[in-house]
Amino acid sequence: MNFVCTRCGRKEAVITRAAHCTCGGLWKLEANLPAFDLSGVDTHEWSLFRYRKFMALEDESWRAVTMGEGMTPVVRLDEDVLLKMDYFMPTLSFKDRGAAVLIAHCKSIGVDQVVQDSSGNAGNAVAAYCAKAGIACEIFVPEGTSPKKIDMIRAHGAACTIVPGSRDHCADVCRAKVEQEGVYYANHVYNPFFYEGTKTYIYEVFEQLGRIPANLVIPVGNGTLFLGAIYALEHLQNSGVIDHFPQIIALQSQNCDPLLRAAAQGALEPAAVTPTPTIAEGISIGKPMRGEEILRLAKKHGVRFVHAPEDKILEARAALARKGVYCEHTTAANYAAYLEYRRLNGPTPDTLLTMCGAGLKSGHENAKVQSLPFQGRWLGEAETERLSSSRVQHRHEVLPRQRFPAEELQKQLLVFLRVLDLLAVEAGRRAEGRFGSCVVQQLAQAQQVEHTRRDARQQLPVIHGLERVAEQKIDQQIFIRHGQLCPERRGRRILMHGGIQHGLEPLRQVLHIV
Repeated sequence: MNFVCTRCGRKEAVITRAAHCTCGGLWKLEANLPAFDLSGVDTHEWSLFRYRKFMALEDESWRAVTMGEGMTPVVRLDEDVLLKMDYFMPTLSFKDRGAAVLIAHCKSIGVDQVVQDSSGNAGNAVAAYCAKAGIACEIFVPEGTSPKKIDMIRAHGAACTIVPGSRDHCADVCRAKVEQEGVYYANHVYNPFFYEGTKTYIYEVFEQLGRIPANLVIPVGNGTLFLGAIYALEHLQNSGVIDHFPQIIALQSQNCDPLLRAAAQGALEPAAVTPTPTIAEGISIGKPMRGEEILRLAKKHGVRFVHAPEDKILEARAALARKGVYCEHTTAANYAAYLEYRRLNGPTPDTLLTMCGAGLKSGHENAKVQSLPFQGRWLGEAETERLSSSRVQHRHEVLPRQRFPAEELQKQLLVFLRVLDLLAVEAGRRAEGRFGSCVVQQLAQAQQVEHTRRDARQQLPVIHGLERVAEQKIDQQIFIRHGQLCPERRGRRILMHGGIQHGLEPLRQVLHIV
């Protein structure tokens, strides 16, 4: 078993710590696996390692790593749609499939420390399995990542570094650490062992249904599930288990679609795009590192690409929830894309959708943008003093006052301004004293701060950042002058109180502008 460079063909033993070939090409795995046959499945093992005969594993290290991942149910949504409930996993996402195998490989070759970059789910999975395996771990996530995912990563004992900027920039920062410090890159895109885990998605479906549905809807950002599914389907076909490929419907975010655009143009490389904010954070990848391979396989197997309309994702999520399926927004994009595909192509029966992430991990509940004109009144001095007291009553819970570090406030200030108008929608109904769009307008008068109501709508996903601030129960005065924090305590004073618990409900957030 060897790694083989996808660019120059050079071979390297799988015990290497190198993240890629010296020429810059990514590794693929060369392994001599037997033909797939259900008789080779270990039915006494209730995890994805029941398929280990058909997976590239060096030894039995997986036994110290597995947490029973896999074997997720297939349920019927309606007469046309089946759902593979892949968030029924230890860390609530399908990424556990790849992480379990990748970390088993790390343990097998003696790795004691890893780094990984992620939009949240893969990082959480790697952190959890590293904890199980006793491997030190650091996860890099982009700003705007759901705070609930960040909390889970840190709960597993991993360091979580939040990187300003895009998802692609976050990856660049993490890879720079890999190159400079030589730490092992346990990455779900670079490391081929991750795909040995995502292959089992298809093996399970075949074992559970005795067939492969006619249509498979698969989200594509970096392509970890897409590639694993293709590898497994090719294995089944080459083994004579299936006689034809299903129709794969690959979806991309409407706001970040380099592969869809390239496929539409017949290009061999991902199109150059500038991602704009999307609530489908898990597939917001502007530069997929295995993009050329994805496009080659898509062309070979007649894959059809479709957008997940941004304005339909929340509707799709609500529709699934009304059927008892509570998923995160990237997962809801799968259903939104299916409905869009059906709108464009007509009825699409016998379709399998992956439910790849649980709704409990989403950090931007009730994510609707509305415009709310200023209502009510500013708080009087007496009310301000009362709210500034050492303790703030929040329904039946008393919240202790906590000082918030000034440098952290500075990091979060722009995020706060961007979503202030959105926050006003909820706070206007519940807070003592109402405020609205005019606050943003007043603060935007300085040249350095140009966030308007329109910009707040465009920057919807960064409400994660606001939650991260609010959940820490801010009770702090900050001073703004010329659109920036003023250390001399001159300028407009903003008083922030209370906190947001459990998303935006219930909400008690009060502002006072002086």
